[in-house]
Amino acid sequence: MNSVIKIKSYSQILVLSAISILLGLSYHPMFYLADLSGNQGTLLNKYILVLDVILFLFTFKVNVFYNSFVRIYFALTVFIFLSLSVFDAIGFRMNYFEVREIILPLLFIILGYGLTLKKTAIQYIFIIYAFVLLYSSFYQIMNNIGGLVIVDVYKTDQKNSLGASMAVVGVMVFMLLFLTRNKYLSYVYKFIFVVNFIFILTIRARAATLALIFVVIYMIWKRRTLIDRIKIKYLIFYLFASVILLFLFYLVNKQIFINGFDYLYNSFFQNKQNNVLSDRGTRNLASINLLLEEPLWGNLLLNKDIPWVHNYFLLKLSNYGVLGSLSFIILYFYLIVKVVKKATLSSSLFFNMSNLAVPALIVLLIVSLAEPTYPYGPGTSVFYPYLLLGYSLNEKN
Repeated sequence: MNSVIKIKSYSQILVLSAISILLGLSYHPMFYLADLSGNQGTLLNKYILVLDVILFLFTFKVNVFYNSFVRIYFALTVFIFLSLSVFDAIGFRMNYFEVREIILPLLFIILGYGLTLKKTAIQYIFIIYAFVLLYSSFYQIMNNIGGLVIVDVYKTDQKNSLGASMAVVGVMVFMLLFLTRNKYLSYVYKFIFVVNFIFILTIRARAATLALIFVVIYMIWKRRTLIDRIKIKYLIFYLFASVILLFLFYLVNKQIFINGFDYLYNSFFQNKQNNVLSDRGTRNLASINLLLEEPLWGNLLLNKDIPWVHNYFLLKLSNYGVLGSLSFIILYFYLIVKVVKKATLSSSLFFNMSNLAVPALIVLLIVSLAEPTYPYGPGTSVFYPYLLLGYSLNEKN
């Protein structure tokens, strides 16, 4: 029996490692195709899907549906599919991609629920993913920008989905920094976080960067009750010493600070002086006007041609109205409630490996305010948040 469990665990490690490597390589210019007309995607999707199926065979447990969160998520997904099928039968043009978009996170939750790996094993596999993603991000920056500089226009338009993946990595390694007691691992996490932050600023994924900054600040604030155990005089001393050190550096080379500020400022405002929201405000306003015109069924009845709304909540409301989008909205807020409950736990409970998915899910929910497919997709950037959510739902883990 023990040998069977070991074989199963080793198989999970092997397959999950392979998935992590391919996910990290998804944004490498060699595998990621994108252009300004909106066509984009990775050539590795079919291989990742095959590996997901293989991992499913090694992890699936029927009792996953005993979990209330999974049952409700599954029931709402079925209801969404049936609703779209009815709309389709009536004669409305439906996009069933929206069902696939919601099913993928459910699949990842089921995969995570069945994992029998130790938390340390998942931690090391995640580090592999983080380094491969940094590798791909570096080549994406060199290929599309030419270096660590902020430019007006990029050659491809994949920076927002890449940015979300990087923000997820950023908040997760920051969480792991609080959790690890291994000095060498803490150096690894610090390196990943710093390089990842520089790269995400460079590609100008502003919603993802703001989400990363917000969640990091929240975690620091959340940690304060644990920091209180340290004597206040040591904190005051280190703060005072840091201010003096920074002032000395400023006297030696003022340009260091000027360039650093410009880099941060340009990451958010380069080429955006007249339209800081990149036309998202106009699209959102158009969706609100459409909804006011037909609140119950939205664009199902009006069939107006408006730009693709970059806000998940407004997109569903404007597309289907209050009644047509009800199942979408219930699932969306059900996820928010689940995440908020986990995020508001006491600091001693919050900073736990079982909660590693929570900071990442907060990032996805924040990004959903400025993007149309989040918090559910694309699968390349939401794999780990939902996988680890499923892992934490299994009490045996």
